[in-house]
Amino acid sequence: MNKDKNNLNYHCERNEAVYMCRCKLHRPIQGFCNIFWIATGFRPRKDGRQTNMKKSGFTLIEALVAISILVISVIGPLSLASKGLSYSTYAKDEITAFYLANEAIDVIRNIRDTNTRSEKPWLDVPGDNMDIKITEKCKGPKGCYFDVWKNPPNLRTAFVTGDIDSTLKTCNSDSGLVRFGYAFDWPNSIIPNECADIKIDQTSFLRNITIDEVGWNPAGLPTEIRATVKVSWTTKTGIERSVTITENLFKLGVI
Repeated sequence: MNKDKNNLNYHCERNEAVYMCRCKLHRPIQGFCNIFWIATGFRPRKDGRQTNMKKSGFTLIEALVAISILVISVIGPLSLASKGLSYSTYAKDEITAFYLANEAIDVIRNIRDTNTRSEKPWLDVPGDNMDIKITEKCKGPKGCYFDVWKNPPNLRTAFVTGDIDSTLKTCNSDSGLVRFGYAFDWPNSIIPNECADIKIDQTSFLRNITIDEVGWNPAGLPTEIRATVKVSWTTKTGIERSVTITENLFKLGVI
């Protein structure tokens, strides 16, 4: 067989009734030789002997098994990482919702304590001389909502009867304080542009408050109320979540 390296033609040998191609650096027909090797199962070696690829290579089943193992080893950790990120986001939102609900309970408790210390009716909402009870503001199935940053310290205007369709907003001030509310008139009146529009972000949290009288004295005056605060939100995956806090508050005696 002519082995002259300057010969640009490919040469074929008949070996066991199968033609085996050997290419001598002839690029235009390199692809044809590759196809020939795959089709026949024989591939020439540098020493001139043929190699049966069907016997020495991977079978289709072996390749599929290897690919399956690789896919499982990659998808498993990615799935765990995705679930871990989802759970951490839910935990963050749940903690935020808990503090928002607890904030409303604290405001109601503060109204009771302030009125008791000032020897005023313990359920009156401070802010003006009108006798408006917080139970009247927040009774019924729709309850009420409040915005302490709208016009403090006038809590009478901060409490609004009925539910609200808008979710809470956050004011991310330069001082690092994050306020939750709907309108931020009071911070801006103290520090100009403390809560400018560019610093306000919309959240996914809704807060609703209901207050009911559950205890009375012999004269028919309320001595106990039940405050229920529900904070709901929708996750990024579209799942609705909520946190509800209920606390009973009693009329305090003045010593």
